[in-house]
Amino acid sequence: MALLIDTSVLIDAERRNRSLSSNLGDDDRAISVIAASELLHGVDRAKDGKARTHRAAFVEGLLSAFEVLRSRWQLLACMRRFGPHARTTVI
Repeated sequence: MALLIDTSVLIDAERRNRSLSSNLGDDDRAISVIAASELLHGVDRAKDGKARTHRAAFVEGLLSAFEVLRSRWQLLACMRRFGPHARTTVI
């Protein structure tokens, strides 16, 4: 089972130029296919070529480092793990 990372956490890390690895511990990490889609959309919406290049490199790094939960059953199983005891970590 992996720690499901929300898009807002990933965007914040990109904007602040921060590493996720030091703040999330040693758990396996995953993002939903929806989060991957949102990140790729953000690359396309970049204001200029420099920002687009930076975002594209960041997103490519995430997509190669994190499992992307493509199946809704995978996503639901990961979300169910947290239930009423979900915690929010601010980076």
